Amino acid sequence: MTIPVSAQQPLLEGQLEEAASILRAHLKEQPDDRESTLELARVLLGLEQFDGSESLFTPLLESNPKDAQALGVRGLWHQLNGNEEAARADYEKALSIQPEQSDVQYNLGRIIVHQDELSEEDAKSAESYLKRALELEPNHFQAQFELAALYTRQFDTIKALEACEKTIHLNPYHLRAYLFMGEVFSAAGEIDGVIKLYKAGLLNNPLAHIFRDELIRLYRQKGSNRKAFDIALEQSKMRGAYEDFLELGNISIETKQFDIAEVAFRKAEQLRENSWEASFNLGEIYRGAGALEEAEKAYKRSLEKTASAQAFTGLGVIAFEAEPQRLDEAISYFRKAFDFNPQDPTYLHNFALALYKANEIDELKLVVDLAQQLLPEDTKALRDTKKLLK
Repeated sequence: MTIPVSAQQPLLEGQLEEAASILRAHLKEQPDDRESTLELARVLLGLEQFDGSESLFTPLLESNPKDAQALGVRGLWHQLNGNEEAARADYEKALSIQPEQSDVQYNLGRIIVHQDELSEEDAKSAESYLKRALELEPNHFQAQFELAALYTRQFDTIKALEACEKTIHLNPYHLRAYLFMGEVFSAAGEIDGVIKLYKAGLLNNPLAHIFRDELIRLYRQKGSNRKAFDIALEQSKMRGAYEDFLELGNISIETKQFDIAEVAFRKAEQLRENSWEASFNLGEIYRGAGALEEAEKAYKRSLEKTASAQAFTGLGVIAFEAEPQRLDEAISYFRKAFDFNPQDPTYLHNFALALYKANEIDELKLVVDLAQQLLPEDTKALRDTKKLLK
């Protein structure tokens, strides 16, 4: 018998729950269908329903201990449960009975590739199993990628890259192959090559958001902030996560597109109401634009979510620069920022300057004494603060 046609498409698409449902219904009508029983056992392993899988392959092995395919499934069951020694024994026995099992060849090769110690003999065995899997099933992209992992362990970068290229040729959606090649190119300083690679990956799989994340990072590394902005804008449309809008806002500031930054940070606020960064960043934008009332509101929203020295500092600066000065407020906010991190020279100097302006010399002396214990003598902020006492 063969696997029901109705189950084949869900299996190809990775719709395991649907495939399991179809196979169960089929087996109710044809309980002796061995091939469908084994396929359901494999599907249940993919769903991490280990007991259900075991209940299917065990009776087959009890009736025929030399059932090579059932041995292969039990080997995978052992492997997924972390018992690689038992898995290897089942795989080897299965292949001694029926060597034309591509997945068993692959699974055995993979176990060897990832074992802690890899001798030259082990490497040859792993390569042999993986290549045999590819002979039996030329489109077995997982086996091709494990060859890349093997060659990497052998420090054969050229062969590893060739194996990754073949993996991508077999499966253009294989993200790990792209990322592995990207790491190799990055290590060699070939940043433009990595960018070209990830752009090609996006053409094949526009939903591979990790490629955009990497492209943003690489363009920023190169100082190409405008190109980073373009990718960040696309990412915010394609994935639209909180981090995407936060990133877009930050890059928009760097490229002086403050209107877009405001929209991005407001969207980030909506997506994660308990996070302070977007509100704080809005405060910075508004303060820079002279919209002080809006800036104060944004800083206070940030503090409602998480107290931070940055937001206290923003409020302190607004109060300090107000006409007339609101020194009591400025001192209060700068004190809170300083208390967060008394070793930060900026927080020290802001607090000290507000105390000086308010003629709070006694407290200023205490702050300077504390700072002298925490900061190196040659710290500019400490030197400038000490001058206030002269």
